[in-house]
Amino acid sequence: MVTIKAEYEYYNDAKFGDEISIIIYTENVRRVSFDVIFEFYNKASNNKLGLGKQTLVFLQRESTRPAFIPNELFYEIKLGEKKNGTADARTTIHS
Repeated sequence: MVTIKAEYEYYNDAKFGDEISIIIYTENVRRVSFDVIFEFYNKASNNKLGLGKQTLVFLQRESTRPAFIPNELFYEIKLGEKKNGTADARTTIHS
């Protein structure tokens, strides 16, 4: 699995010492690739600080050609996919 694209859209500042919450979910899950979305929030004010997006692609080890996501992992990735504004499973990180 490799990152083929990473981007970040800045919305607001964070100051040293601010506690940050990060909500992580997937979008655009396909057979060989998917996007991981990172929403950054100021924990105290709940202001959205930014939005990150990472596109990951599975590759065959020998040929480096695209490969299907293994079924057991595909299911877990699909669980975290955001649909109609919500995701079945989301990960929140607090720092």
